[in-house]
Amino acid sequence: SSPATCPSNLEDTGGTATTCAYYDYIGGANQIQGSPISQQDYRRPYFGAYFTDTWRMTSTFTATLGLRWEYFELGIDHHGHGANFVPSFDAPGGQAEYLIDDRSKNVPLAPSFVSLLAASNINLVYTSNHQLAVMPETNFSPRVGFAWNFYPHSVLRAAYGIFYAGIYARGDGYNPGDDYPFSYAINITPTLTLASLGSDSSHSNGDGAPLYGPMDKGLGGVPLTPAAAFGYQISPRGNAYHTHVPYVQEENLTIQQMLSPSQGLQIAYVGTQSRHVESQIGSNRPDLILPVNIPVSPVSPSSTCPSKLAGLVHDGGIGTDTPSTSNYYDQFPCIAQNNYYNLTEGSNNYNSMQVNYQKFLSGGTSLIANYTWARLMGYGSDSALFNSLGYRGPLVPGFGMKGEYGNLASESESVFHAGGVWKIPLGYGRKFFNQKGLLDTLVGGWNMTGIATYQSGQAVTVGCTVGTVTGGGCYALPNKGLQYNNATTLAHWLNASAYSNPAATALIGQTDFSPYGSEPAQAFGPAFHRGDLGVEKLFHLPGENVLEFRAEAFNITNHPNFGQPGTLTPNNAAFASITSTRDSPSDARELQFALKFFFGNGGQY
Repeated sequence: SSPATCPSNLEDTGGTATTCAYYDYIGGANQIQGSPISQQDYRRPYFGAYFTDTWRMTSTFTATLGLRWEYFELGIDHHGHGANFVPSFDAPGGQAEYLIDDRSKNVPLAPSFVSLLAASNINLVYTSNHQLAVMPETNFSPRVGFAWNFYPHSVLRAAYGIFYAGIYARGDGYNPGDDYPFSYAINITPTLTLASLGSDSSHSNGDGAPLYGPMDKGLGGVPLTPAAAFGYQISPRGNAYHTHVPYVQEENLTIQQMLSPSQGLQIAYVGTQSRHVESQIGSNRPDLILPVNIPVSPVSPSSTCPSKLAGLVHDGGIGTDTPSTSNYYDQFPCIAQNNYYNLTEGSNNYNSMQVNYQKFLSGGTSLIANYTWARLMGYGSDSALFNSLGYRGPLVPGFGMKGEYGNLASESESVFHAGGVWKIPLGYGRKFFNQKGLLDTLVGGWNMTGIATYQSGQAVTVGCTVGTVTGGGCYALPNKGLQYNNATTLAHWLNASAYSNPAATALIGQTDFSPYGSEPAQAFGPAFHRGDLGVEKLFHLPGENVLEFRAEAFNITNHPNFGQPGTLTPNNAAFASITSTRDSPSDARELQFALKFFFGNGGQY
């Protein structure tokens, strides 16, 4: 038969006239992406034992000593659905590995993925270690404390302890069961340029019928099998192999002074040190600082990438600024860069001074006020569940994770609270007009409560306006004396002219890390303050029954507490603009009314 001559809206595949059946995207989508639902069933054994005792050593001195041991395991999927990509810097023997639970040996792998691992010098290992990591078992945590009544009405207290916390939840998408071959995507496109998948019979079982069919036939033909995935489209995820159990060291020193029988003052130092915080640093990132004209790699993930690896040199050209098509600076050029990878090496420090004053008056009236000055500094980002730090060069020796040490985003340097209860001394059960009747109903039984809160602003990080490092971030250099000049408005909370860019990286692998810019958290957002007020009226009914009416106003002044400034790039017209409130939707004034009936008084006066 002769080749077909097809109209302009059809496409000729080189066969007979019967091949002119490929309409312009008629019959369905021109692309289908399919993924299975990753079924996971984690089991996490935990064991603990502890000893504690308290000794009253003298009439004024009491000591407490304790020791706790805990055993944690990482989550193990009951059906063996787990994989873990371990880069060479954390792998046993320094050889990168892709670990798969050996109970899943029969799950098919894409040949292109297996060959990609081999070409990237990554060992494929089916392991009987179903945790896919090594967890320490010597998790001993001592606790010690004392209370010393060293002077009449004066008490000194101190304590120290270590507290472990297992790794229980990272969120969906970050567990071992979310890695290939248990989670993946199949991407299907037509073989012919103008065909839809519903009319593209080149995807067929040999009978000419489209394999995936038009949409009205469903997606039953989509091959949801890991063997059909393309290796270069898989982004291996991982969690630390030589992992640690995160823990907190906590210490406090408190002096308590009774100023009078009705009032007391407490001054305390409270500190915590979080260690081995699980932090998402990313894998397959540059391990040298690079000038902006130097690409991380001359090749990128594709079906042909493994054939281009021959002759490439890792970390070549150190001390120069000349681009080369033979040098690469990540670890695996044919795998996507900056994939999810958790490392339990974050560290945070909290130090605070806390002052608390209490005053109690007769009739149930009381006042309490406290103030905390604190600093929360560190470079641990609590995995993917909380605000994650943007690690600029976590794999660069000499900078690493510690280069992000600074104020953390959740810090409020100053926090003040004051609250009180005023029982107006009128009415039944009180100092004046202590009897039931009309006067008690009208003016008696009133109470007022109130809380005032102030928290200073939380930290924000301003980025550079130009790139200064290839494959790494940059934070702007602040002139701290000008940051808030002609600013602190909703349009511009910060002054853009107070920030400048550092000099760009000059040489490959230089040890001057100034191109990364300043430490994070150069500035602080708006403060938070609000007042809450409550009014209560008690109605004493016949017998000992009481009806209570309560009206409460939260944020009584209806003052908006604005959120953090966004668009933190100084050359943007919307730089440091604020577009939301801090605790929306609960920011506006709220009024609440309630009635409560007490049978038999219930102690209400």
